[in-house]
Amino acid sequence: MMKDVGLLQLRKQLTVEEAACLLAVSGHDEGQWSTLLIEAIESGDLLAEPIVHWEVVDYQRGNYLGAINPMATIVQRVDLDAWCQQMGITLPSKTANTAGEAIAASAMTAVTPRPKERRGILDAPIDQAIEKAGRGASKAAVFLVLREMALAEVHPFSGTVTEKGLEYTDTQNRKGMLTRDALDARLRRRETGPTVAVDKRR
Repeated sequence: MMKDVGLLQLRKQLTVEEAACLLAVSGHDEGQWSTLLIEAIESGDLLAEPIVHWEVVDYQRGNYLGAINPMATIVQRVDLDAWCQQMGITLPSKTANTAGEAIAASAMTAVTPRPKERRGILDAPIDQAIEKAGRGASKAAVFLVLREMALAEVHPFSGTVTEKGLEYTDTQNRKGMLTRDALDARLRRRETGPTVAVDKRR
């Protein structure tokens, strides 16, 4: 179902799915933005409350037990704006009344995130895991080192390791889970760099 972008711009809180729809006006599809938002929530870079997880396994749609549910997890617009500003992402203007006006207001050839003022809480342990595993080591090898660190309760890990991933405590003292997929995405971003190309021909 097509969402009214003009109305979404006025909302004070959005589901992850709705936030992805709003971001998709500037380029890329909603699925890519949803993945990026979920990664930011998992790392503690984007605040969300409540964080709702899937309780069923749905192999057809790719939803798996314990993953963040984008249709039920809520982000406040003020927190979304802060994250976008930190990443150098331009959201559609709140004064735009239609999707067409929003596209015109936010069309751009590239979005280059500004340097972050702070590093994510998981960056330091990931750096340590990469060093211990050896430069050029596989993502699986890095995850195994992180698993050892999690079991040893190296900050910010809590010592809890499950099939879902490695539990940690974020800067807001909330529990999060570093999954294999989230780690893979983080390592890919390190390899490819932060620039997000945006095709304004939509």
